[in-house]
Amino acid sequence: MEEAQKKKSWIRTLAEQSWEAELIVSGVAIFGALSLPEQLENLMDWMFVYLPDQLLTYGALLVLYLYFGIQVLIAGFLIHFGLRVTWIGFVGLLSVYPDGFTRVPMYSDDFNEKLKKDFPSLETYVQKLDDAASLVFASTNTAILSLFSFCFTGTIFILIAFLINSFFPQLSIRLILIVFFSVIMIPSILSSVLHIKFLRDHEIVKKIHYPLYLIFSKVVLNVAFRPLNYLILTFYSHVKIQNFIFTFLIVSFLLGLFGGGRLANSSLAHFRQEDYFEKSRKPNNASPNFYGDEKDQDQIVLNAILPSQKVEYPYLEVFLPRLQRERKAWKASCGTYEEDSSLSDEENTTARQAFKLECLRNFQEFYIDDSLVQVIDISYTRKLEPYQRGISFTIDLEKLAKGPHTLKIKKQYFLENGEAKTIIIPFLYVPQSINR
Repeated sequence: MEEAQKKKSWIRTLAEQSWEAELIVSGVAIFGALSLPEQLENLMDWMFVYLPDQLLTYGALLVLYLYFGIQVLIAGFLIHFGLRVTWIGFVGLLSVYPDGFTRVPMYSDDFNEKLKKDFPSLETYVQKLDDAASLVFASTNTAILSLFSFCFTGTIFILIAFLINSFFPQLSIRLILIVFFSVIMIPSILSSVLHIKFLRDHEIVKKIHYPLYLIFSKVVLNVAFRPLNYLILTFYSHVKIQNFIFTFLIVSFLLGLFGGGRLANSSLAHFRQEDYFEKSRKPNNASPNFYGDEKDQDQIVLNAILPSQKVEYPYLEVFLPRLQRERKAWKASCGTYEEDSSLSDEENTTARQAFKLECLRNFQEFYIDDSLVQVIDISYTRKLEPYQRGISFTIDLEKLAKGPHTLKIKKQYFLENGEAKTIIIPFLYVPQSINR
C-alpha cells in the first residue's frame, strides 16, 4: 500500500513538473512541424506522378486532411510555446514579488479594491497559465494521434477498395468505399443515438451500447485506440464539448483562410481528373508553369513545359511528363511489343524502346494555331530540379511566321464523356535571324 502511494506521489510530482519536458518537445516539434508542409507537397507531387486516376481522386481527400492536420499541429505547438514562455516570465516575477499585486499608491482605496477583484492572486494566475499550456499541449497530442489514426484507416480502406476493384472491375472504388464507411458509421450512429437519456438506461441498450462503442473506436482509432480514448474521455469529463466544437470551427476557418492559396497552386489542384483536364485547356493562359524560365523550380511539370515563352530558334522543344494516370490509355492505344525470336535480347530491348517511343509519338498530336505539325525528334529525358521523368519532343518552326502563336497538344487520353486531354500554351516566335 505504501509503495503504491509512493508511486502515485511520484507520478503526481512528475505531472506537476511536466513543463520542462513540454517546452523541449514543443520547441523541437515546432522546428520539425514547420518543414512538414513542404514535405507534404513533395508527397503530393509523387502521388500526382505515380498514382492512377482512381487512387488520386480519393488520395486527394487524405492529403487535404493531412494538410489541415499539419496546420493544426503547427498552431498548437506555437500557442503552447508562447504560453510556456509567458508562464516562465510570470514565474520569475512571482519569485521576486511573491505577494504579487497588493496596492497601487496612486489609486484610491475603492479603485484598488476593484482591481483586487479583477486581478486576484498572481500565484493563481501563474497556475492558470500553467494549466492552459498543459491543456494545449495535450490537445495537440490528441490531434497528432487522431491525424495518424484517421489517415491510416482511410489509406487502408482506399487500398483495399483499389485491390477489390482490380479483381472485380464492375465494382467501382466509390461504391466499395461507401459500403466500407457505411458499415463503420452504423455503430457510430447507433452509439450516438443510444446516448439519449431516455434510451441509455434500458437493459437491452446497456448490453449493446458499449460493444458498439468499442467496435467503432478500435476500427477507426486502430493503434491509437487506448491513448486517444484516455485523452478524449479525460477532456469530455472536465471540459464542455461545445467549447471543443467552437474552437475547432474557428481554427478550421482560419487555417482554411490562410492555407488554401498554397494548395490551389500545388499539384493537389490537378488530382481530380476533371480538374486535370480543365486547367490545361484554357486559351491564352500564359501560366508561368508552362515555361522553364518562369516556373517555380521546386514544382514538378504538371502538363507540359517549353524552355521559354519567347522562342528564338527554328525549333520548339516540348517536355511532357510521364504520368501513371495516362499509362493505361497509351498502352491501350499502342498495344504490346511482340518479342522477335530472330533478334538477340539486346536487339529486342532496343526494338522495344523504339516501339514505345513511336507509341508515345502517336499518343499525342501537336498543333500550332490549329494546324497539325510534325515531330522531328523524340527522346526520353529527365528533369533534375525536381527530378522527373518525361519525353522531349522537338517541333520544326522554320516555316513559321514571326509573332504570337498557340501550341495545342491533344492526347489520346479521354474523360468519360469522350473529351480528349488538351494542353494549350501560347508562345512568341522571334527567330534569331530577324533580331540581327
